[in-house]
Amino acid sequence: GQNTPKIDGVVARVSQGQIFYGNSLGLASPDVTETTGNGSGGILNVQPGMLNVVFDAPGGPCTEHGFHWKINEDGSFTIPIEAGFTTAIDLVCPPTP
Repeated sequence: GQNTPKIDGVVARVSQGQIFYGNSLGLASPDVTETTGNGSGGILNVQPGMLNVVFDAPGGPCTEHGFHWKINEDGSFTIPIEAGFTTAIDLVCPPTP
């Protein structure tokens, strides 16, 4: 995310779609299964509606950052998806202790 530390080892779980993570250069890579020191990733092929996402970080639960969507009681984020638009979310995930 912007203005947040880039954390490696974060894994996303989604209710639908295809997850990808960026390599050390920030480029999508089929060989990367969690965030690298770049801290980037995304979800493709998501249907319009509400997307439920959980982020697992090695240092503990991730939290929302700024004005983005709030975290649910179960640790998930519910993100509205609208056809034809790109949705971005910026999280704060604790580093490995």
